[in-house]
Amino acid sequence: MTAIRVFLSLLFSALLFVATTQAQSISGADRRAARKVSDSFMADLVANRSSDAIQKMATHNHDVAMSQLAQMIDDCGRPLDSRIANNGAPVVGEDVSTDGRKKETLIFQYVCKSTRHSGWVFKVTVEMAEDAKYHVSGFGCGKPNN
Repeated sequence: MTAIRVFLSLLFSALLFVATTQAQSISGADRRAARKVSDSFMADLVANRSSDAIQKMATHNHDVAMSQLAQMIDDCGRPLDSRIANNGAPVVGEDVSTDGRKKETLIFQYVCKSTRHSGWVFKVTVEMAEDAKYHVSGFGCGKPNN
């Protein structure tokens, strides 16, 4: 269990490292569309609708995504509420695949009370999928940065 927590922490840290710059190419309309998907994902988690949350993901493996979500909830608790952090401004970054293709990502952060902790940060990563719509591509949680 500790190894999984370390892995999730390292994975999220790598995502944050990649996403440290503010990309200018994402329009306000795109940010609003991405935020809507992220807010909806969090609303599903708060309402304990895990399957609905997973449906917002661009994943072909529902079982793996459900397992990852169950692990996050086991580690951090299920969010009981959510409040967008940073005035709703996402961390914007760019993922570069091995073939050189680039994909912009937006990470929205929510401060939540959960079944295990109060004031922890839940993070939702959103990116445009092949269908030209925004989908959740990852999620995580942890202690807030001081």
